[in-house]
Amino acid sequence: MAEGLIEQRDGQHMEDVGEEYFQDLFSRSFFQSSSTGGFIMHDLVNDLAQVVAGDACFRLEDKVTPRKREKSRHSSYIPSPMIAVKDLSCLKISSTMLLRGCWHLKKLPLEMQNLINLRHLDIQDTCVEGMPQGIEELKRLRTLSDFVVGEGNEVGITALTNLKFLQGTLRISRLENVANDSYVRGAILLDKEKMDDLVMDWGIFYFWSGLKFQNIPNEICHREVIEKMKPHGNLKKLTIIRYGGIQFPSWVGDPLFSNLVSLKLENCFKCTTLPQLGLLSSLKYLVIKEFPNVKVVDREFYGEGMSNSNPFPALETLHIEDMYEWEEWKICGYEFPHLRELSIVRCPKLLGTLPSHLYSLQKLDIIECCELVVSLGSLPVISRLRLVINGCRKHQLPSSLKRLKISHCTELQRLLDVGEAYSSSRVTDEDSISRDTNLSNLQNLEIDGCSSLTFLGELPASLKYLVLNCFSFHSINAKIESIAERFDNNTFLESIKIRYLPYLKSLPKNLHMLTNLHHIKISHCDKLKVLPDNMHNLTSLQELAIQDCPGIISFPEEGFPTNLTSLCIHNVEIYTPLFAWGLHRLTSLKNLSIGGCPGVLSFPQDEIDMKLPTSLTSLIIEEFQDLKYLSSKGFQSLTSLEYMRIVRCPKLASFPKNGLPPSLLQLQIYNCPLLQKSCQKGKGRELQELARIPFVEIIEGS
Repeated sequence: MAEGLIEQRDGQHMEDVGEEYFQDLFSRSFFQSSSTGGFIMHDLVNDLAQVVAGDACFRLEDKVTPRKREKSRHSSYIPSPMIAVKDLSCLKISSTMLLRGCWHLKKLPLEMQNLINLRHLDIQDTCVEGMPQGIEELKRLRTLSDFVVGEGNEVGITALTNLKFLQGTLRISRLENVANDSYVRGAILLDKEKMDDLVMDWGIFYFWSGLKFQNIPNEICHREVIEKMKPHGNLKKLTIIRYGGIQFPSWVGDPLFSNLVSLKLENCFKCTTLPQLGLLSSLKYLVIKEFPNVKVVDREFYGEGMSNSNPFPALETLHIEDMYEWEEWKICGYEFPHLRELSIVRCPKLLGTLPSHLYSLQKLDIIECCELVVSLGSLPVISRLRLVINGCRKHQLPSSLKRLKISHCTELQRLLDVGEAYSSSRVTDEDSISRDTNLSNLQNLEIDGCSSLTFLGELPASLKYLVLNCFSFHSINAKIESIAERFDNNTFLESIKIRYLPYLKSLPKNLHMLTNLHHIKISHCDKLKVLPDNMHNLTSLQELAIQDCPGIISFPEEGFPTNLTSLCIHNVEIYTPLFAWGLHRLTSLKNLSIGGCPGVLSFPQDEIDMKLPTSLTSLIIEEFQDLKYLSSKGFQSLTSLEYMRIVRCPKLASFPKNGLPPSLLQLQIYNCPLLQKSCQKGKGRELQELARIPFVEIIEGS
């Protein structure tokens, strides 16, 4: 699938499909939750990928045998100031070479012309200018990125002109001086009929200072260059970056480019108008980003003389970003008949409304466009809505919504108001986002940074994912005390994530009714004191995380469900009851993270005969300020443990007397000064332990 293109599978949005794949891989431990947020991939997965790849792939900085280099079909290079790429003569059968980000790389070796099977060459973000002689003979080359053309580079210009066999992607950089070069004559890309993806990047940056630009480009030069870079009509994808002209040439948007599917125009700081693009009959994906001098988008954008036809007949995705001076959007009336995704980001002066005939729109993002009026009732099939507007005004939501994200609406107080709750005279349209709306299709609800929120209302029965994060840099004053009174009709809920609700006192008592609940994550809820006693009946619950909730005084008497696979308990200050209860009952637990335990001298705690589940594969011990030793008895039973991390345990000085589990493959130690000192000695038991573990990382500091 081409980058950025949005497709469907069996009627599903591509992002929905991607999320299904991600959740499936996550449930199989392909990804793991990170203690700092987000997800990480276990090094074992990377190791497995290398084993599966065998001799077909290798990195140029690795020490490998000549035989493996000769058999390799794919090679990459991770940039390092200490290593230079010199000898490529043994890579004759390689089809892929990735050198992106090698800042010290200035020239490609002459042996490049001998890589007769090379199909993909990526030298983006390097200092290479031009190409070695003979590169035009690489008849199988499909992707070339990044071809840097500098002033006075006859070899580079000649090679670019002679690259007649290029079949796929070409990215050209540093074009600002080409027009002054006597070696450039005529259109040099027009004969490359098999090239279907072109990126043109002038590679210079413009700085806005006060009321004028610094490092102003030569407008005439840029215009001459882009005229000479007109591609063949077979092009499918076009990207133009940092073009410094006032206007685009007529070939940009020419209807003769009937195969063009994707177009990106970015960082064109001097342009005062947008090119006419409405006549591109196959265009599906359009990005317009950073045009700070464009004030009006009018009929020229749709195409001259469009009164009898519909502009943008195939467009499905339109993304407009950082148009800081854009004030007026002159609507044609019937544009964008097939538009499915629209995002308008940081256009603070844009007045008026959206086009009124967006009957196919499914996803809408409006971010920091405080003057734009959005009429949601005119969007009959919208399923995803994201609004990030300070001082927002929203009303009735469309019933077709499947995803709703509301960010930083600082005046929003009430959500999903219905019935008597809305009849209060104190509630105005400016306080509430919804009124008597049937949200029977809503599956994802995310509230982020709405610090004045006091009331959620009745959650739709269709809801699957609920995220509440009322953090604000200025204040944390969301007065929500309960996310819901009961969960009688919310049996579809699969995930609940709550952060920064300082007034939240409890969770609904009938939490156990959520028979499909897989994930619960609660953090920074200072007044939350108890968890429901019936949590052990959540038979589908796989992941539970309770972090930075100092008010919790007890855990459920019956404990947590035995089907948990991941448990994270940090900074709740009630660890003795938890340990005494017996973690060994969680027979399916694979990932355990424990942190912020005051007064604990040993782990697992010998004094209460604490046991850990033998199923553990990952263990994180963090911020045990009084921890002095790791229990030999406790670690002896962890025969499946593969990953272990110890963080900020200042009094811990040694490993268990009987050693760490032999199954351990990865060990990380952060800011444990005594243990670090023991590991750095020239001899001793700790050093022997480290020697047999495949991957060890010891870092001093936080």
